[in-house]
Amino acid sequence: MEASLRRVSDVDVRVTEVISGTRFTGHARQATTCRRGRVLLCGDAAHAHSSFRDQGLNLGRGDAANLGWKLTATVQGRAPEGPAPHLHQ
Repeated sequence: MEASLRRVSDVDVRVTEVISGTRFTGHARQATTCRRGRVLLCGDAAHAHSSFRDQGLNLGRGDAANLGWKLTATVQGRAPEGPAPHLHQ
């Protein structure tokens, strides 16, 4: 830990006590398709990200808003793509 801190800060750091520790592993995964028939994936089901800075939460909210207006347009017969909205268009 000291070596890593020294490398990124260029300061001679001494760690004397660790109260709690965890390992952060960044990851990102995305579904190959977000729609199959009448099933639509959004949020973490469609693309999982690390919890750092609520990336998954923010993308999930964006997906919900995006899907909401597309489903509304479909139900009202105004969807240009017909009966099956595409999530990422």
